[in-house]
Amino acid sequence: MLLLALGLALLIDVLRVFLPSLITLFGRAGETPAELMGLYAALWFVLPCLAPLLRPRWSLMGGAAVLVAARLGLQAFDGGTPQLALASAGVSAALFFLYGCSRTLPRAAVPTGIAAGLAFAVTVHLLLDGVDLVWRDGPLPWLATLTLSAAFAALLHPPAFAALFRSPAFAALLRSPAFAALLRSPAFAALLRSPAFAALLRPPAFPGPLAPSTGARAQSPSGAGGQAAPGGHAPGREPSSFSQVAPGSGELAPGAAWFLLGPSLLLVGMSAGLSTAAWHGLPLGEAALGLGSFGLSVALMVWLAARPVSSKRAALLLAALLVAGTVLMLATGHGQLVPLSVGGLLAVAARPGPPAVRPGAGVLGGGLVFLVGVFGYYAAYDLDLGFPNGLVATAVAVAAALVGVTSALRTPKTLDTTDATRAPEVAEVTAPTATATAADTNTSADTDTDASTADAAAGTGTGETLRGGAEGVGGAGGVRPGVPARRAAAQFSGLRRIAGLWRLAGLWRLAGLWRPVVAAVVLTGLSLAAGWRSAPAVQPKEGSSFTLLAYNIRMGFGLDGRLSLDDITAWAAAKRPDVVLLSEVDRGWLLNGGHDDLDRIARGLGLRAYFAPAADQVWGDALLTNLPVRQVVSHPLGKHGYPTGAQAQTAVIEVGGNEVGIVNTHLQSPPGQAPEVAALVRDLSAGGRRPVVLAGDLNTRPGDPEMRVLESAGLSDPLIALGNPATSPADAPVERIDHVLVTGGVRVESADVPRLPCSDHLPVMAALRITSVDQEG
Repeated sequence: MLLLALGLALLIDVLRVFLPSLITLFGRAGETPAELMGLYAALWFVLPCLAPLLRPRWSLMGGAAVLVAARLGLQAFDGGTPQLALASAGVSAALFFLYGCSRTLPRAAVPTGIAAGLAFAVTVHLLLDGVDLVWRDGPLPWLATLTLSAAFAALLHPPAFAALFRSPAFAALLRSPAFAALLRSPAFAALLRSPAFAALLRPPAFPGPLAPSTGARAQSPSGAGGQAAPGGHAPGREPSSFSQVAPGSGELAPGAAWFLLGPSLLLVGMSAGLSTAAWHGLPLGEAALGLGSFGLSVALMVWLAARPVSSKRAALLLAALLVAGTVLMLATGHGQLVPLSVGGLLAVAARPGPPAVRPGAGVLGGGLVFLVGVFGYYAAYDLDLGFPNGLVATAVAVAAALVGVTSALRTPKTLDTTDATRAPEVAEVTAPTATATAADTNTSADTDTDASTADAAAGTGTGETLRGGAEGVGGAGGVRPGVPARRAAAQFSGLRRIAGLWRLAGLWRLAGLWRPVVAAVVLTGLSLAAGWRSAPAVQPKEGSSFTLLAYNIRMGFGLDGRLSLDDITAWAAAKRPDVVLLSEVDRGWLLNGGHDDLDRIARGLGLRAYFAPAADQVWGDALLTNLPVRQVVSHPLGKHGYPTGAQAQTAVIEVGGNEVGIVNTHLQSPPGQAPEVAALVRDLSAGGRRPVVLAGDLNTRPGDPEMRVLESAGLSDPLIALGNPATSPADAPVERIDHVLVTGGVRVESADVPRLPCSDHLPVMAALRITSVDQEG
């Protein structure tokens, strides 16, 4: 289980680099045709289809080795072509590794391993405030990456890892100041004490093969001291993380469980990004409630995946929850229902039964579903699909739900009602098997009962487990009714009645819920400590001057493909702008890694943030300022044949007691949207009594006809007289499409376009002064 969980966490780390690198490095922010980008991405997901040509262990070990090398390489290289190549190779290697896991890992390890890997990745992402280790420099990110990679390698080959522990290099690492600082940090201590960490490290107890008639665990041929049955393990010994199960043994997880990995990656990843953005900027109580509910859902995902779902009605309920939760997530941005329903469906799909899909085919098919789902959903912002892109995510959820329901309906009835891992209704006692008949006839009832009970306590007897209810005296499964069994049943009749009431009330199902609740509370507290802040106080400004920064940040990715949010923040903080207008702000797209640009920059600058959704609820524009804001409204603009959504954010701020109108927009189709913005400028100017500033990425050159439309609303372009500095593309600017336009009553005294390589655009920094206004009435 732990091997699969860590491997999946490494895959998610690599995916958070691979997906944005497709856009920023291979795609060059729209310069590369979308069809070519899709073919390039598909290549790395189709390449693992060659895995069946390899032995399962070779696929597992080779894929794991390349995955670790790619992850360490991403930590070492600073973007560019090496980043794209390493991330691409890492994705393919991870799929080879997962294919090998599907052919070797036991069934019981798969749903818990997948859920634990997803939960681990989401938890670390939240604790790092959305900026993953791969985007961070310094010794501590390196140390954490090396620790994760070393733990993964140790599970693959323990002897080699033991030799590493004895090496001088490892001893030097333990003596290093960076390692000592990590061990002394409060965050590290809290992580070690957390129930989630303890649950992740707890060794799994994989059941042996199930007897076809009763569902009881198969016994070793030689009794207590015999060898393990094929696909199982020796009594009294836990299996290693790298399973001993051979292909075809019957203990492999069904292909349906592995297929669900792809939809789970997509849906849980989307829900994590949307839910994170939903609580940023809220008061502490509301933020704790929103984040706590999502954290509880993530913890329940692991909890449900580790518990068998024995009811077909429960499977139908989980399937309905997944579809409903996906629709709710797309409509409101709240994805709390998605993780827990994913965990339950993983448990359903991993139940024993006649397989409909081979495990290896399930892995590869699920990976392709993830790829098609990601590109189908996010391609709608650049291509007209002819239908809402929310249908793509909903279709993936429906497919996952159908797989879970089909798995539940295909499970044999005997396994559905007598799974050995179900919670017992009464205390377990043992009854003699048919092979002990001769001995039973020569032994008194009391002696037989005592011996059977002793064998059950030691865990080495040859008796079979007898449960009250369906497996009781004279019940199914071939258990011989006899005096010892009847006496034992009578002895525990009182306990049976108590257990029946407990089960009737449904309370026994809640007995283990304290673990995910505690994990959710710990996650919520640590995440709030890492990422929550109270809104800065409003700070009125004296005088008539203020500075304004307009910047298209391209989701926070620089020319080298690296996440540059902290670089942008550090540069802007040195300039100390009064008003910041940002375009292409991403607050949680899975395609871009699931980080919140706005919260990161606003917190770094110490400014209040006002977000204006454009493409969807987590992608758009933003106004940041601590000046008094009298009103702020986001106006959706028509698409005019361009699929990417656009808006115009209008605000009224106060500078030295005077009102100034601000229009912040990113035009996608200037011919149709420029007249709409011009009308908003006229309305905001209140008949010329209020000065207005229009700024942002207008995708319009000074000589374009759309500029004449904007000038008809009373706007002028003062940057022409200040040198007409080019803003795009950032590495070799040749044209100015980012603007600061003003009406009468405000003057641009100076403007600067710094060569900042943190986006494909350059920022525009302007110093403005209010000259003469008439704001009476």
